[in-house]
Order: sequence, then C-alpha cells, then structure tokens
Amino acid sequence: MSGDDLDVATNAYTMLDLSASWLFTVKGSQVHSVTMRVDSALDEQYRDPTSRIKSYAFNPGRNVSVVYKLLFQRTAYCKLLRKQDGGYQEAGCR
Repeated sequence: MSGDDLDVATNAYTMLDLSASWLFTVKGSQVHSVTMRVDSALDEQYRDPTSRIKSYAFNPGRNVSVVYKLLFQRTAYCKLLRKQDGGYQEAGCR
C-alpha cells in the first residue's frame, strides 16, 4: 500500500461535547464528585484527518458517561476546586 492509498480526503464536521459536575461534602471531610459527560452529542458520522484507520472506519459516535469520585483528603478537594475555578476561597483552601 502506498501513501496515496492511505490519504483519504475528509469532510468538515462539527463536534459538540458537554460536561456537568456536582461537588458535595459528607461529614465534612469526604468530598464527592459526580460528573456527567456527553461526547459527540450531535452523533455526527465523521473521519478524523489524522486517524490511521480513516479509510476503513468512522470515528465513534455519541457516548454518554457518568463518573463518580470520592475524595478522602481535603488537599485533593482543594486541587479539584482549583481546576474548576470556583469556590476555592469559600472552601477554606489556601
């Protein structure tokens, strides 16, 4: 197979990924995080221009996932708040 055989033109596409998180504490030290994600919410069939299998298969379609995390240490909670850019000072993190 030559390089020309692998070079497949790809059409333009629009991706929509959604994510929502909820943080809450129980007993003051246990921090719970629930996140819901929807990848490729529009469920559009597309080929990634940099994919090695683009001439054989489309990329995956819609994917829905729910992620639950239980954080035991306050430092982990503060790191999570810092990443999400909200509530960092209100939680008493330094």
